[in-house]
Amino acid sequence: MASRIHPSRPVLVEPLAPSDLAALTALSQAVAWPHRADDLSLLLALGRGRVARERAGDDVAAGVAMWWPWGEDAATLGMVIVDPARQGQGIGRRLVEAVLADIGPRPVRLNATEAGAPLYAKLGFRPCRVFRQHQGDVDVLPAMAGARLAEPAERAALGALDAAAFGAPRQGLVDRLLAEGEFHVLPEPAPARGFAVRRRFGRGQLIGPLVAPDEAHAIALLEAALVRGFVRIDVDANASALGARVEALGMSVVDTVVEMVRGDWPGDEDPSRPRRLALAAQALG
Repeated sequence: MASRIHPSRPVLVEPLAPSDLAALTALSQAVAWPHRADDLSLLLALGRGRVARERAGDDVAAGVAMWWPWGEDAATLGMVIVDPARQGQGIGRRLVEAVLADIGPRPVRLNATEAGAPLYAKLGFRPCRVFRQHQGDVDVLPAMAGARLAEPAERAALGALDAAAFGAPRQGLVDRLLAEGEFHVLPEPAPARGFAVRRRFGRGQLIGPLVAPDEAHAIALLEAALVRGFVRIDVDANASALGARVEALGMSVVDTVVEMVRGDWPGDEDPSRPRRLALAAQALG
């Protein structure tokens, strides 16, 4: 599909629609991102966005940018992709500016690549932390840690725990992850104090979000959620013990992103909040 992109035609910026799944998949493949159609369907179901096309209603996209509203007071921005044939023409900036206009006054958080960070800085974003993308083939599983699978009746408690760590409510995401993945929780009675989600993503399995009161509990949750095969986890770079354990289990660092925020993110100054130690996805935070 990307081969039909003309290198210099003007583009229109339109709202992203559920029917744009094929165009979004083609863009992701064009830049060698690992998303499956099912992964992108989840992002489309929960989010909104803008798409750049050479002709109105075209089934081929020159670029895309997405955002996800979390309650009325926060949003994340991600999946900013420009077809390689159209890069360097300002399309990415146009898309991001259009999405920011849609988001309005909400505080916004994103995870920026090294190449994208300068643009976001110009648009008012400031860096706040670093996440390291670990991935690799897990061959040996550790002894089972003291964790259990969450029960469907715990959905509200899990949503509240995720909201406390993230800073904004994401019950819709939690419900989707409960349906499509596994929530491993610490063994204390409900409500849980921490959890790790494992689900199918990209080339194999993804672990995240991972929420815990400390790194020792995070490691126990990680070990409970692990399976053999290809596994990815995006870990807070400040969580050095967790990162070291992830590497020891066979998941090397392959990339680094900088989490950036525009505005005052809810609860960021609260030291008592549980720790968000691994991302649900780079786009979702």
